Amino acid sequence: MPTRDMNRLHSEGFNYQFSYRSENRAKELASEMRGKGFYTRIIDTGTQYEVWVKHKEKKGVRKDSMKQKVIKNRRELKVANLEHLARGLGARYLEVIESHRAGEYIAKQWRRKLPASGGIFIDLK
Repeated sequence: MPTRDMNRLHSEGFNYQFSYRSENRAKELASEMRGKGFYTRIIDTGTQYEVWVKHKEKKGVRKDSMKQKVIKNRRELKVANLEHLARGLGARYLEVIESHRAGEYIAKQWRRKLPASGGIFIDLK
């Protein structure tokens, strides 16, 4: 029976995450993962409890928010939070978000190449 459940979960997009001997610990982890935005399932295999997780699909995401915006580096750009980031060795792009102040950005992290998802990036070359 557990194997059939595992095959069904895998076909639905769930991935095996953790296994515990304690049902309480498995429930705690499942609750924690749900709080982070995952769907969770617990399977009792007879000897242990397995926690399976799946990312929630984001509904209602606007297409324009998924586009990438690449900005050329200029002296006039105001970027906050740079001193709090680790040095980006070999990084060409700086991922930023728009600040509440017009024309200012807040640095999030260094990137060596552009990711597939959207965002705002400053090209440092």
